[in-house]
Amino acid sequence: MNEVTNVLPEIKIGIMPLTDTAPLIVAQENGYFAKHGLSVSLKMQSSWASLRENLHKGQIDCAQMLAPMPFESQLALSNQAQPVITPFILSKNGNAVTISSSLYREITKKLGYPPLLPMCASVLKSLIKSYKRQGRKLTFAVVYQHSCHYYQLKSWLIAGQVNPKDIEIVIISPCNITAALAAGDIDGFCSGEPWNTIAAREGSGYTVVAAPDIWSNVPEKVLGLLSTYYEAHKAEVFKLILALIEACQWLEGTANRFEAALMLSKSCYLNTALENIAPSLIGSGIIHRDMMPRELAKYHQFYHLHQELGNSPDIGYGARILNYMVEMNHISSIQAKRCNIAKIYRADIYQSAMAMLFEQRLARCT
Repeated sequence: MNEVTNVLPEIKIGIMPLTDTAPLIVAQENGYFAKHGLSVSLKMQSSWASLRENLHKGQIDCAQMLAPMPFESQLALSNQAQPVITPFILSKNGNAVTISSSLYREITKKLGYPPLLPMCASVLKSLIKSYKRQGRKLTFAVVYQHSCHYYQLKSWLIAGQVNPKDIEIVIISPCNITAALAAGDIDGFCSGEPWNTIAAREGSGYTVVAAPDIWSNVPEKVLGLLSTYYEAHKAEVFKLILALIEACQWLEGTANRFEAALMLSKSCYLNTALENIAPSLIGSGIIHRDMMPRELAKYHQFYHLHQELGNSPDIGYGARILNYMVEMNHISSIQAKRCNIAKIYRADIYQSAMAMLFEQRLARCT
């Protein structure tokens, strides 16, 4: 008689080539998905827009998403409304603003000394006036419009009393953003790692301010999926959450983070040198290849030690994201009030997974 082999249905998860993809890659490489009886395939995406569309069309089952993207999908800000939800916060912080070396030199010349770090956007004001007389604007890039990168960049400008309308803001995918800076197509960008570190190491840019300097403890990446997928695969989603909790907990150790950097550097993932990935993971903010790094202990946050709800997509987190979307005129206050946060940021699913974990631990003790 032939043996019957149980083939697990594969869960396709879309990811982007970013350092804060670490929880998903660690869960795969350390065998946490397999431990929980899951067969997972990580699918690298070329841009946030294509990732979003692939999730909407069912070409991937789940995705590493920007924290505002579930709201974007539900509110039909980019195309038809889709019931995207998140049951898990993958990371907080992780972004930075990098300016071109030529802009850094211009600022230094205007001030008579290098700008203090973290750099206040107010140092751009005199240059903006000079550029306006020449009929041009400073151009900054972000990787996606409905993103914390966009909101952090504008928040940084506003805090420095710079009118964001005086800056041209363009959208460039993460993979192309450092090349655009090196070519002089843009004067700066706000992106996740490792792209800031790559620009600094190449000498084309100076990383002058990081997300924790602007606003901190806000969800950056979340696990996104359609609510229809969740309803059809509840057990698998719970197991995904349990595997990701293990990965996020493992990432608390500095030595483990260095090991994670080795995983991420593989050609199938970020495909870049270890020296571009490791620094931000271990709290070292590379400014420029000729400068000492900044200490940034909270550059990447994946798990809050001693806080069981650290990765829970609580309503408070969702409300904060919505507030930024209102402040930056992406949605109206009426849209925000009508938005049922608890139906999008699904803390209830996270809590059900935690209950499942508690039952597993109880069973092992009896």
